[in-house]
Amino acid sequence: MSFLNKLIETAKDLSDKAIDKAKDLGDKAADQIEIQKLKGRISAQEKEITALYAEAGKEFLEEHKEAAAVYFAEELEKIEELKLDITALEAEIELIRAKDYDAEEPCEGDCDACEEEPCETECDSCGAPEGKKIVCDGNQCTLVDDECCEK
Repeated sequence: MSFLNKLIETAKDLSDKAIDKAKDLGDKAADQIEIQKLKGRISAQEKEITALYAEAGKEFLEEHKEAAAVYFAEELEKIEELKLDITALEAEIELIRAKDYDAEEPCEGDCDACEEEPCETECDSCGAPEGKKIVCDGNQCTLVDDECCEK
């Protein structure tokens, strides 16, 4: 019997150790989940801080344009370039949206979006930036460099 009792005692000890290990692993997993939740909250707060800095900077630049032009000339120039790029991309989006897939005849270059005379500022009608123009190639209208459109 002593062998059987010893075997039962050993099995019980191993079972208790396995349960303790499982509890430890469960606790570790719960801790890792809690750490990830806290990191997520930190990330959200860092994003909010960045947004607040951006808004404060934007307001400062708008309020103090002359001083900002001296201290942030490169950044302001890049911002203007990006705004022009956005305008051109928005114009391309509008051109894509304006495609008439049901049209039987291709564009002959006389649609409302086409103009031959270049302008000096951004076009209010089509959004083509300075230095570009909307022209038709017989199938679709596109932005062309070095000229712009004005209606």
